[in-house]
Amino acid sequence: MFERPGNVPHADGLLPGWGCEVNEARFVMVDATGRTSTFGVWAAGNVVDPRAQVITSAGAGSAAVIAINADLVQDQRAEAPASYT
Repeated sequence: MFERPGNVPHADGLLPGWGCEVNEARFVMVDATGRTSTFGVWAAGNVVDPRAQVITSAGAGSAAVIAINADLVQDQRAEAPASYT
């Protein structure tokens, strides 16, 4: 049997302070890659899913990092001189 402790976001949470949308329980809402409603901000783990255990949080963090990397590469390609693309 597993019993998890209560997990409640801080009322003065950093992510809501940045304008990230939260649900009725005050957990940050994200898409499948961990992208929040605030441009340039991703979230994963227990700030998103209070039921996430370590391995689930690590997997969500990995997915977010992959998405961040893809966005950075896309931004660099958009800014690169035409001779580099």
